[in-house]
Amino acid sequence: AEAYGHICAYSCVRVDTVTGAPTVDHWKPKEQYPDDAYEWDNYRFSCLTMNRRKGLDETLCDPFEVRDEWFLLDLVTFGLSPTPGLPEKLRCQVRRTIDVLELDLPPMRRRRERAWARFKGHPSRHTWKVLVEECPLVARQYVRQRGMPPEAQPP
Repeated sequence: AEAYGHICAYSCVRVDTVTGAPTVDHWKPKEQYPDDAYEWDNYRFSCLTMNRRKGLDETLCDPFEVRDEWFLLDLVTFGLSPTPGLPEKLRCQVRRTIDVLELDLPPMRRRRERAWARFKGHPSRHTWKVLVEECPLVARQYVRQRGMPPEAQPP
């Protein structure tokens, strides 16, 4: 949990009561790959909800390989989609990841929106830091699309 900053590898939000208890997902399911069950590079810190949704699925995007530019966050609706222009195979994999993990359903949208609202309601370096710690996806997507907010920058 500390190595991941308590951020779920799949939802990219801090693990809390909304996302479920902290767990460790075996990227390569231990049922099919028993020899990898205790390999550190097979572990992904995850909230219980995402771990259950992922299950034994090996077709999703591996959080260790995901790039910010693969996903597009709508900064008004907080909806998540594949970035336009991705190669077809990657676009389908990103879409499948979003769908299987239910990353674009209202509860996840609301979770991202709440994290943003705390910063927007009281913009400062401190509340930006909290946003980065609570929901790094929103912070990274904001910077990617609009640049660093002036309130978040040092004086």
